[in-house]
Amino acid sequence: MRRVFDFFSILSLLLGFVSCDDSLKVVDDNAVVSEKNTIRIRVSLPKTRAIINDTGSGKASFSWENGDDIGVVIDGHLYRFVLSGMDDENTGAFMADLPVGCTVKDGAQIAYPYISGDYDEGTGVFNLTFPTEYSTTKESDFRHRWAGTLRKGEHDVYYADLVHQTAILRITYDGVPLAAKSVQLTADTNIAGTSQHVTNHFSWNADLMNFYFPIPEGVYHNFTVSLHDESGEIEKTIKTLSGSNMSLETGKIYRTPSISLYEKDFSVDLQVAHEGFDGTYSWFQPRIAWTGNKGEYSLIMQPWYVSQSDLFGIYHEMKSNDGGLSWSSTCSLEENLGDRYEEDGSVVVRIADVNTQHHYKTNRILAIGGIVRYKNWKQTSAVKQTCYFSYNPLTNSWSDYKVLTMPNLSLFDYSYPGCSQWVELSNGDILQPFRMWDNNTGQFSCTVARCSFDGTNMTFVETGNILNLDRGRGLYEPSLIEWKGKYYLTLRNDDNGLVCVSNDGLHYSDPIEWKYDDNELINSVNTQQHWVKSPWGLYLVYTSANRPESANVIRGRAPLFIAQFDEERMCLIKESERVLVPNTGAQLGNFGAFDLDRTHSWVVTSEATTNETQLVGDNNNRVYIAKIRWK
Repeated sequence: MRRVFDFFSILSLLLGFVSCDDSLKVVDDNAVVSEKNTIRIRVSLPKTRAIINDTGSGKASFSWENGDDIGVVIDGHLYRFVLSGMDDENTGAFMADLPVGCTVKDGAQIAYPYISGDYDEGTGVFNLTFPTEYSTTKESDFRHRWAGTLRKGEHDVYYADLVHQTAILRITYDGVPLAAKSVQLTADTNIAGTSQHVTNHFSWNADLMNFYFPIPEGVYHNFTVSLHDESGEIEKTIKTLSGSNMSLETGKIYRTPSISLYEKDFSVDLQVAHEGFDGTYSWFQPRIAWTGNKGEYSLIMQPWYVSQSDLFGIYHEMKSNDGGLSWSSTCSLEENLGDRYEEDGSVVVRIADVNTQHHYKTNRILAIGGIVRYKNWKQTSAVKQTCYFSYNPLTNSWSDYKVLTMPNLSLFDYSYPGCSQWVELSNGDILQPFRMWDNNTGQFSCTVARCSFDGTNMTFVETGNILNLDRGRGLYEPSLIEWKGKYYLTLRNDDNGLVCVSNDGLHYSDPIEWKYDDNELINSVNTQQHWVKSPWGLYLVYTSANRPESANVIRGRAPLFIAQFDEERMCLIKESERVLVPNTGAQLGNFGAFDLDRTHSWVVTSEATTNETQLVGDNNNRVYIAKIRWK
């Protein structure tokens, strides 16, 4: 029988009648006469839930396979019934050779799986002999030990409630070495007969693996686990799980904290994908995403005309077809993302502040940004809107941009994503952070909205609570990440960044100041922050003002720092901080971040070079890709 479960469930089984066919086997006068008997079992879905370390609940999946066996006690003897076929998805026929005249009686004991020798015919009880070794190929796997009693119902139908016969300890290793072949559990008392050791052999490997050990119920003080290869115990994989009077009960699964074998370190390869400044504009706000084609990445960015604040040009693209080792020259996306006009041509409409991410449900790059309007080449105070466009890897082409339709509420007259990282849910919906402007308060507020995307159209679905801060211009340029079922939102503010958390991705706690674990503010002043994921936790990429290494750059927007996030204390671990992209005298604060896979993340930024910045440092509008390899 195959079971996939992280939580204990009681399985109710409906057992049908015992039938005898007409064939009798007679070998000789002294032979035992037997006949084929069939038990039909109808499986009902689990109806109960179990506690794991006193938190959480869930369901179990349940299915039968031909060859599965059960044990039924008849007249003091244990008989093996084997599944010979399924009548339908819920009903199977279990067959056994029984002595002639032997029938199932009301109150008969039943167990899954059938394990020879487990039933003591003298005492009439199952001994529950705990094996000292398991393997993925072992028949009659004791880890799924269920037992119950048959009760006769109407129409000669027998019913049995099966309950698990052991406690289960689940051990999780993250970063399992390829050489590992088994995991050993050791307790402070006997857990398998006279042995304190149990070994679980496995024939396949994955980074993250769960191991299930049946444990006699009782009180334990500590367990020790370790991974082994063909030569013995693997160094640095041993872990002691200690506790005071850990009471394990039959029928419950106890999940231990994940054991991470990663070194919790990383290396950085700082690549220059483009460079050069002509005195007129700098490439600004670069973003990278996987196109959906093997080894192909798209990097888009737009010109910032340095003579004026926030005067942006049309987006351009560079491509890599070799996994990011080399990049093409820039190519204008004017055909799809070019200028549009309003008010008889006096207002130029462009897009800016775009973030690109791969949308896995549709296998597209989904780019979400904002609409900006220029009159006499100065941004107007007109309503700002959200726009989106996408890249199709099958046609190697970008779509025209569209404007996202928001609810007809004054709150969303100015709704702008502003360089925000978003999260794709399992059904393809996305959680997109927005900022809104309130003319009455003169401040920004933020929210997270759920939107759908079908590969062509993006549709607003719902929004969560509104986040406010009565300080400076409020909260803006939010970026979102998911980690272990929780959602973390980082927010820009004029004085210092803030962070908040959500259990459902829509409704967030009150934002708190970004601080280090020593309670010092990180001083990310009026600048973006973005997230990256390592195999063991989240990291924040940010700038930090009011310190010597950032004093020569506006708002302290260089260098870019990276530090590990402590999700329990909602702060950064100060000793983990390091420089990700160095300070060359030009700001780096308009950057993007994305995770390629479990072991690689990229952060892309550019030197916002001006004629003035070249006087104070060696900057030349380099477009940097900081390629992080998590060890």
